[in-house]
Amino acid sequence: MENEQISSNYNLTVIFVNYHSFSLLKAALSTLDDQIYHNFQIAIVDNTPGVVEYQKLQQLVQKRKTDRNLATIHLFKPKFNLGFAGGNNFAIKRLNSDFYFLLNCDTEIPTPDFLSQIMEYLYNHPAVGFLSPKMLFYAAPMRIWYAGAQIAPSKFSFISHNGLYKLDSSTYSQIRETDFACGAAMFVSHKVIQKVGLLDELFFMYAEETDWNVRAKHAGFQIIYFPPVSLFHKVDLFTESNKWGYRKNYFQVYLYNRNKIIFMLKNYAGREIFLFFTRYELKTLVAELYLAIKMNQPLFIKDFLQSIVRGVQIGIRRRTHRTCSTLLRKEMAFLSRVQKVSRSTSSSQKVDCNN
Repeated sequence: MENEQISSNYNLTVIFVNYHSFSLLKAALSTLDDQIYHNFQIAIVDNTPGVVEYQKLQQLVQKRKTDRNLATIHLFKPKFNLGFAGGNNFAIKRLNSDFYFLLNCDTEIPTPDFLSQIMEYLYNHPAVGFLSPKMLFYAAPMRIWYAGAQIAPSKFSFISHNGLYKLDSSTYSQIRETDFACGAAMFVSHKVIQKVGLLDELFFMYAEETDWNVRAKHAGFQIIYFPPVSLFHKVDLFTESNKWGYRKNYFQVYLYNRNKIIFMLKNYAGREIFLFFTRYELKTLVAELYLAIKMNQPLFIKDFLQSIVRGVQIGIRRRTHRTCSTLLRKEMAFLSRVQKVSRSTSSSQKVDCNN
């Protein structure tokens, strides 16, 4: 099918949620400029506190307006940090589109036919609700970061990426259905939003896209891993020297653990929940408490235990369709405090969906 025919039928909105990532975002935008598929617009939601980053983005957008060959950019500045879930919802609510492409700032697209190949596939497969391409490590471009994913509540790593750290090969070259598309680079059909709604903003970030995918799958949509095209993700390779680095970011650890509990209680039956708590959460608790004591991190212990309590509270409320407004206000205040502590103990905040 000709790309022009596809363009006349479907339009696309690419959404970036920015948080202290101006340089990364600028590089990601430049790779979109090379695409041979042109029927798309770009939304940037700036979650960065203050105005310095936003002013840089304003200057960038203004400069691009002089080139009519570049995609239109819509720049948004919410009143406060909405997280990954809220940031993407903010843009989706304001920009109508047939498809949305949620894309991390720390990604780069290496080939000019990336969008055209995916949009052609989506055009020919209307049952697809979500789609993610193959993702490779930017620092090791022959190693897999995402090649589909699986959810297995009975396993210790119950939410995981297929092929993680493996060398790319024909094993990861087949288009297939998968358990969830990854929010670092994820296409979603407007039909999904019409049927199951938007991202659940209580997650803030981490596991929110997994929850969205599961809801869509239950509603009859297909979730596709699409390896004919790939992109690079600028995340660190796991090494002996950085294996404990995540523990400096209490904010990330808190959300990882809290959100997995919410996800399970919201979406799964009693047996799977039991297996999750006995085979994953209990082992995780013992391991994290042991390391916190060994590394003299009393605040880490407190926040990790609170992540369990809050996860259970919110998860039960979501499962029983009760309001979470009071808990949400408390969580936003708590997350603001934890995020400040994390930024003071870590040089950068990694926005990653490998959970």
